[in-house]
Amino acid sequence: MASLLMKPQLGLSSLRTRRAAPNLAPRVVRVSAAGPYKSPLAGSSSELPRPFLAPSPQPVAEIVPSVAPQAASSGDAAPVKKYFGFEALTWAKIIPLGFMFFCILFNYTILRDTKDVLVVTAPGSGAEIIPFLKTWVNLPMAIGFTIGYAKITTVEEASQFYPLFGLGANVALIFSGQAVKYFSLVRANLPPGVDGWAISLNGLMGMVVIGGALITAIYWGLQRKVVPQIKSLREKKKKVKAKMSVGESFAFLAASPYIRDLALLVVSYGISINLVEVTWKSKIKAQFPNPNEYSAFMGEFSTATGIVTFAMMLLSRVIFKKFGWGVAALITPVMLLLTGLIFFSLVLFSDSVKPWLASLGLTPLYAAVLVGAAQNIFSKSSKYSLFDPCKEMAYIPLEDEVKTKGKAAIDVICNPLGKSGGALIQQFMIIGFGSLAASTPYLGGILLAIVLVWIGAAASLNK
Repeated sequence: MASLLMKPQLGLSSLRTRRAAPNLAPRVVRVSAAGPYKSPLAGSSSELPRPFLAPSPQPVAEIVPSVAPQAASSGDAAPVKKYFGFEALTWAKIIPLGFMFFCILFNYTILRDTKDVLVVTAPGSGAEIIPFLKTWVNLPMAIGFTIGYAKITTVEEASQFYPLFGLGANVALIFSGQAVKYFSLVRANLPPGVDGWAISLNGLMGMVVIGGALITAIYWGLQRKVVPQIKSLREKKKKVKAKMSVGESFAFLAASPYIRDLALLVVSYGISINLVEVTWKSKIKAQFPNPNEYSAFMGEFSTATGIVTFAMMLLSRVIFKKFGWGVAALITPVMLLLTGLIFFSLVLFSDSVKPWLASLGLTPLYAAVLVGAAQNIFSKSSKYSLFDPCKEMAYIPLEDEVKTKGKAAIDVICNPLGKSGGALIQQFMIIGFGSLAASTPYLGGILLAIVLVWIGAAASLNK
């Protein structure tokens, strides 16, 4: 073997006689079995062909077949098992969130109706306090569920399951409305001298405590069991979200007419629904000064809202399919405009319509209460079934960058402005004119202007 690997002498003496060459003594160079042969001439980088050498026989090792585990690539990963089309982790999020949403809406309805009874019928108080509560109490609390929901849910899951949450929420409205009505009517079976309102309040608050305990337990379970899995998945693939400051949001809204019209839809709904609601609740107080009667009426109102909204959500698909986006987007503002005009007409011109209403067995006050209830029921039901889907559909034609920035701008400015804008307007009106009744004509004019702007924005988006 060693002899075969020895480089033979190349006859440098014969080469010397033919041409001049450096006078170098021949030497033996060991070469490896592989690779080109390097010339032994100093300073030369040329390669010379290696002479053929017969290879020495090598012992052949016995090949034993073996199966080694191979790491699965991302493309060869085992498919994730799904249940009814969704992964197990998705169901682990959606089912608890849906039940949490039910409990939150159940508690919210009871507390909202009870709050109205307490603050509206209390001595020295009235419906004027509601705008202040909406701005400084309700708005911060309303953001809480949205923040928790966004932390553990993707955009795709939100688009698929949020409508189902709406259905669950309206079922909660039905149950909570009946609970409020039941405890409000307990007074009829109590002996004289017993404070029926206190008994009703204790029963309702007991249900709220149970609901709050369930919400806390569900949230604890999500944080312990589900959120760690979501964090580990999100660390593998992070998506940069578009975050915009308030100034950047205003600039973007001003620069894009399409996004500006979409923003007007969001702001107009939030303001207009609040302008009617507070005046309506002041009329409920006048019609039902007794707390139990007021509470029973609000329970019926909440139940009716849940039933109508549930039916509207089932009907909305037919409306979109048969009439399209434009008609669906105009239903909510047109309905608000018509019922708002009737409501404010009954409030402002009650003496003129009194004879006609008397023939129907109604008083102007009770008629205003019923029309205001219908306005709130249909506006809230159309909001969940038509307005929200129309708003999301309006983003579809946009490019990805415009869509992302538009949603960010509307989230930063329009959602808070719509929720608190109507309350802020009423606060300034009450402070400026001294009472809610004195500011009612101006609130009606503001409502008319805002709804007309809303209709114009919806028509512009439909072009």
